[in-house]
Formats: sequence, structure tokens, C-alpha cells
Amino acid sequence: MIVASRGRCCIVGYGAHARTKLMPALAESGWRTIGLVSRTAAPSTELPVFTSLDSALSALPERTTYIVASPPSAHFRQVSAIVEAGCDVFVEKPAFLLPDEVDSVRRSAETKQVFVAEMFMYLEATVVGTALRLLKRSWHEIRRVEMVFTLPSVPEGTFRGGDGLAGSLLADVGCYPLSLLARAGIPLEGLSLRSSSTEEARAPLYSVAGRVRGVDVRFVVGLAGAYRNSLDISSTDGAGWAIEPCFYGRPGERRVVTRRGRNDSDGGDVAVEQLLHEGNAFTTMFSRGREEWLSTQAQRFREMSAVTDALCRLGGQAGFAE
Repeated sequence: MIVASRGRCCIVGYGAHARTKLMPALAESGWRTIGLVSRTAAPSTELPVFTSLDSALSALPERTTYIVASPPSAHFRQVSAIVEAGCDVFVEKPAFLLPDEVDSVRRSAETKQVFVAEMFMYLEATVVGTALRLLKRSWHEIRRVEMVFTLPSVPEGTFRGGDGLAGSLLADVGCYPLSLLARAGIPLEGLSLRSSSTEEARAPLYSVAGRVRGVDVRFVVGLAGAYRNSLDISSTDGAGWAIEPCFYGRPGERRVVTRRGRNDSDGGDVAVEQLLHEGNAFTTMFSRGREEWLSTQAQRFREMSAVTDALCRLGGQAGFAE
């Protein structure tokens, strides 16, 4: 059922992700798309197409919300222009790749009183909320946190595999586990790049690990010949909790495995598996009201800053120039 209208929006970057995921979710959430910014928009669209962001900002109503679905290398310039125009903005992840960019946009957003929301849709999933509560409340009981997000190949015709950190899977995929830890309030400074396979030059496999507040944290992201997307949390008594897929926003089943510990009254070494259905996290995110986004903005910018700092540091260790 369509909810009441949430306002008008303009899509910046008209790729497959915007066409197949963002636009349907926006419509279902009550948004009305009134324009596209694209140099290569499909001719079949009936929406007004602007070849530059400046022309859209000049032509569209003042209270238009912008959905930035362009490559990361363009985010800072585009989001800065939108915020300076006094408009709210949703931006694809990773939002920014330099700490100074985060600080600049944060100050502008505060001055203009607009929100900047990074589109980590997976955070809306119920099972991810459960994982976050476990990480926040029981960190002292956790022994290990492991995350894997690997892809079988790099899609052709996208920014992935381009030059620098902005086109790397370290940024594009690595921002997911980093964002989960940041949302849980876990510091990221203790993480470092442990290995980087360069057999596939366009998109190597990265292993990041560190001991954070007494817990072993590790994640693997990149190209590995197969799709894997999981989170596994192990406690000191042998109990554990795992989700697969974890970093995923579309509707579907999530496999959740609960492992009982040695101190469990029913005995240890018992695993219970469930399949839980999740709805469309894209729709849930776009259904949130403006006041809610503004009320959480300070915390979200702190998380964005932590993730950006970590990406810069890990990117340097991987040999990407700033």
C-alpha cells in the first residue's frame, strides 16, 4: 500500500541500481520523482532529464530532495552543491572518501538545516538490529566477530575497478562491515589491512583484522569467485550467532544460526537454524520522516566520519594514493 506523499525527489545518476532498486522503493514509500540528472538516461523515461546537477537545482522546486546514486568520486561535489542549495539529500555509500569532505558537508548541513543520509539500507533489517543490540550490550562477552562480503565478479560498465580508492571494492564493499561496527559504537582504529590478493588487478581480495577492546575482529571483502555475505559473532563460552546474508537490503530470507554455549542449561554445542523473512529495507529507509533524519544526524555524521577515516587508513595500507 502506498503511504502518503513524502515529497518530491530527483535522482542523480541513472544507473541500473537507481532504476531497479531506488526508484521502485521511492515510489512505494510515497515519494514522487520529478527529475533525473544523467548524461546517458534511457530515452524511454518520461521524466525531465537534466544533463547537469546545476541545471536541476535551478529548474526544480526548492524543497526537492535529491537521491545521489553516482560513483563515490562525484559524491562530495554533488552533495555539497545540493546542501548549499538548501535541499535534503540521500547519498549512496560510501558517502565520502576524505575526512575533510565529511567535516565540510557536516558544517554546511548544520548551517542550512538539511539532512544528509547515507544509504546503508541493510541497517533497517530486523536481524541486523538484533546483531547491533548484541554487539552493543554484550561486547565484553564476545570473543570474535567475523564478517565476509565477497563477490564472484565485478559488474561491467560500473565505477568498480576504476583507479584509486573510489573505484575499489575495499571502499565499495569494505564500508559495509565498517558501518556495522561504527553503528554499534565499536572503535575502528585498531583495524588494519592484513592481506591483499592482487591476482585480479581490478578487484583484489582484502583481509582486515585487529583486536578491538579485547575482541578479535576480522572481515574479508572483495573478489573471491563466489558470493558470500555473512556475520558471525562468537562469545567466550562457545555460544554464537550468525546471519547470512547480513549486508543486504532487498526482501527475502535470512539464515540465522544460534549456537548455545558451554554454560547453557540445555547443554553446549547445539546449533539452532532459522529462516527469517525480511521486508524491503529500501522502502523502510525511504519511509522515515524528515524530522527523524534530522534528529539522528549528529550521530550519523560521527559514524560516517569513523568509517571514512578507516577507509582512508586502510586505503593507504593497500597502496591507494589519497
